[in-house]
Amino acid sequence: MNSSDISIIILNYNGYQDTIYCMESLFKMDFSDYKIVLVDNGSFNDSILKIKEWLKQNSEFEDRVDIIENKENLGFARGNNIGIRFALSKYKSKYILALNNDTLVSPDFLPLLLEVFNNSNVALVGPKIIEDNKRLHWQGYFLKRINFFSYIAFLTPLREIFVKTKMAVEPVLQKGEKPFKVYAIPGCCMLFSSDILAKIGMFDENTFLGWEECIIAEKLLKYQYATYVVPKSVIFHKVTKDSALIPLHKRKKSYLESERYFQINYLKMPLYQRFLLSFFREVSFFMMAVLYKMIFSLFSRKKDWE
Repeated sequence: MNSSDISIIILNYNGYQDTIYCMESLFKMDFSDYKIVLVDNGSFNDSILKIKEWLKQNSEFEDRVDIIENKENLGFARGNNIGIRFALSKYKSKYILALNNDTLVSPDFLPLLLEVFNNSNVALVGPKIIEDNKRLHWQGYFLKRINFFSYIAFLTPLREIFVKTKMAVEPVLQKGEKPFKVYAIPGCCMLFSSDILAKIGMFDENTFLGWEECIIAEKLLKYQYATYVVPKSVIFHKVTKDSALIPLHKRKKSYLESERYFQINYLKMPLYQRFLLSFFREVSFFMMAVLYKMIFSLFSRKKDWE
């Protein structure tokens, strides 16, 4: 029976070049006890052919990579779960790393994450994430649990104040070096205890794109498991291209459907609160549109005066 301490699940959707770069960074790590399970989500651009050609040219890595080909794009949750089930069955791995293909990892990022699992109630850990413009990635991190009032703050001009106070991980990431506990971490890099991941039922397959991080957070919260961020562990996240291949209206529809599912099934949010959130969102978008129009008009007039 094959075994490996860590199975790394990577989803690919028409992004073979990013996937190859991601795997190259993994193969340079100061850690070797892992297997990669590459799940292709119905690519239509010969991604798998390109990746297999690259692996043949780098044959020393071939035995570390398993490839699963889905016939269609099954989304984030279902795609990852297929890879997770395969890894747990074949390798009996102690840990599962769900990693976006548009990331590059630091050589020591994985050992630094593993150290946190010495605490018995830790179920999930994640690194500090730097975007390709060298800015700190903050989307998807939440210090505290989301509720109706924090939703309102995120959907109004209060966002700038709110994000920088109670919910924001960014100030802690910038100043601190010690691992710290959070509510949720971004889905682009999530290292799970395999036993706990299996216990909570893995990713919820009722979503296609969006809110997976918070759903996982709620599942872990139910069993009183902890999630940590490790600032010394660093990865780099490019501006994603995979989701851009899905038409904007479909992405928006999928996101809102996932959000509604999360609100109803995990936050147990009543209908009137969901209605108010939709109202505040539309008002917020309208206010921002009016504000941008006013600013544009003022600049246009200034140029005319000059």
